Amino acid sequence: MIERFVGDHLNVLFSINQRPTFVLGNQKSGTTAIAALLGLATKSSVTLDIPKIENVSLTDSLFKGKINFSEFIMMNRMAFSKDIIKEPTLTFFFNELIRFFPQSKYIFVIRDPRDNIRSILDRCALPGNLDSLKESHLKNILPGWRKILEGEWVGNGQNYIEILASRWNIAAEVFLKNKKHFILIRYEDFLKDRTGEIYKLAQKVGLKVKRDIRQHVNYQYQSKGKHRGISWIDFFGNNNLKKIEEICNHYMKIFNYF
Repeated sequence: MIERFVGDHLNVLFSINQRPTFVLGNQKSGTTAIAALLGLATKSSVTLDIPKIENVSLTDSLFKGKINFSEFIMMNRMAFSKDIIKEPTLTFFFNELIRFFPQSKYIFVIRDPRDNIRSILDRCALPGNLDSLKESHLKNILPGWRKILEGEWVGNGQNYIEILASRWNIAAEVFLKNKKHFILIRYEDFLKDRTGEIYKLAQKVGLKVKRDIRQHVNYQYQSKGKHRGISWIDFFGNNNLKKIEEICNHYMKIFNYF
């Protein structure tokens, strides 16, 4: 309670940056590493996730239109005061975001949905080969991640794999419908040349590289998924892997994942 009061009290002391660079994309698509390294390379201040997004009731109110986007930004002045702002949830509010920040630069991170969904499930300590999730699977999962898995905010489908595949599609659609506003980076290209991709990204968003980041590019900004080295078929099983590839097929082809 004290920490929350202090945070809210300090929040009013910050001014909103009118032209930050936003790093968007689906959850667990590599946005944290890319935003952190971009900030490090350019000596820019960075927000890595907006703390109040973790407040499920607040985020729920935002999705359901019970509070407007301007109110949400004012509640998070500290987070929106930084030079670079990474927050995947904002991907699904892009229309509102660009109205509030029309002069900003926007980076979109895309990742193969098979890896992306596996990473989300690893984060939640869930297997990928189930027909459905039972309450016993969900009871220890943080409320925000549970909302994602159940598709209450974004995503449609009969089971959790279909919901997450649908969510990936919706994020991809945000980019494709707003391509003129975005600078695209595929997570797979970043992994092949982390330093080079970050330096190129800095140039594209108009930030000057001020620091050599080669010794920092292998830092693990989030916990590494324990199933990262396991094949898709072994993790998802034939039925669930087929669901992902069928649901995401169209956009996977556009982003060269097929």
